[in-house]
Amino acid sequence: MLKFISMKFLYSLCTIFLIFLNGFIANAQSLDSLDLSFKYYQGKGFEYESRIFVTENETRKAILFVQLTNLSSSERDVAFSTSAHIDLDEKVPDQINYQNNYVLKGGESLHLQLEQELTDDQNWVFLSMRINNLMYPDLFLVGERFIFNSPSAYPSLNGSDDKTNTYFKEGDELTFNTFHESTDIDSILVYQLKYDFKPAYPPMFETFNQNEGGPENLSTTQIGIAQPFRLDSAGLYQYKDSEESMKAQGFRVEKSYFPKLQTVEGIIGPLRYISSNKEYNELDSLKSKKALDQFFLNAFGSPGRAKPKIKLYFNRVAKANYYFTNYKEGWKTDQGMLYIILGSPTNIKKDGNYEIWSYKKGLNSKLSFTFVQVKDPYSGYHFVLIRKDEYQNDWFKAIDAWRGR
Repeated sequence: MLKFISMKFLYSLCTIFLIFLNGFIANAQSLDSLDLSFKYYQGKGFEYESRIFVTENETRKAILFVQLTNLSSSERDVAFSTSAHIDLDEKVPDQINYQNNYVLKGGESLHLQLEQELTDDQNWVFLSMRINNLMYPDLFLVGERFIFNSPSAYPSLNGSDDKTNTYFKEGDELTFNTFHESTDIDSILVYQLKYDFKPAYPPMFETFNQNEGGPENLSTTQIGIAQPFRLDSAGLYQYKDSEESMKAQGFRVEKSYFPKLQTVEGIIGPLRYISSNKEYNELDSLKSKKALDQFFLNAFGSPGRAKPKIKLYFNRVAKANYYFTNYKEGWKTDQGMLYIILGSPTNIKKDGNYEIWSYKKGLNSKLSFTFVQVKDPYSGYHFVLIRKDEYQNDWFKAIDAWRGR
């Protein structure tokens, strides 16, 4: 007889049950009640990435790239469906027509392009993924008030089927490809920019200077469509159809080991979230392994206690980079900061151009954070946290838990 069942097992079982239940009740739900938290849950048995572009050729259209990787060993039946909606108070479609069906074995990957026509008043694309009869939903804001229309081409790693990239690596070779064969464009402008991004401010800082200055243009290159383009330098890049075009997107170029961090200077950066001003300024000025080791001992106690906490912390940093890198490194974004300190949210919902993350807080309460999706010339995925003074006590408790106080 089993006398002990781990809390981790119970949590995984409950999560799987809720996702399974979601597949049966989804059709009675409104879109704004769907839980999207599976994207960051580590026990789902696969990694999901997506990227959406809005184009205007003969019709307004959403181009959605989807990638599934790291599938667990079991065989999976996978199907996809999309639909367009005006508002989130609309119901999930009564009949979800899954037109893209695949059978994937453990370890296989899937790269998919989906297209959804849009009318001028449709602001949302609903993606339904069915994996072994479980439904995994996602929602994309495509209203012109909130995101820039995409340039006529998109970047992808040369020779790769993955088109969801928001970052590439130094030395990578990419190509720009058009969404439509009829597109009348033969080249695209690529700008390499210098932009000094700071780590996110804590969630209780209601007033602070968010202005990080304007970007400095280091170079401008005209790249032919489908012409290989080598990325020799790390940093921020933006691409446009032409100098005058208002349609723009961006991506980052990082070191080969990204989303992990390897250098002393790189490791120091994310420690801003669990260090005092004095500690961080000292680390930042010395930039030495000796100072870093001393900080870990001071923060976490003995080497035996420090090792697992350091491993967990920087695993979360790497995941934050993987999930949230857009024109900033993922760990510097507001979402990345919360993910590093608090982990995966237990619930994610959309409400207009807001995204609400909730965490369990005791048995009968929760801690919620609201992000607003902002219109940005580098990314359609940039979310800014609405900061509140009321977060102070919970935030300091979370920091103290990391430091074992």
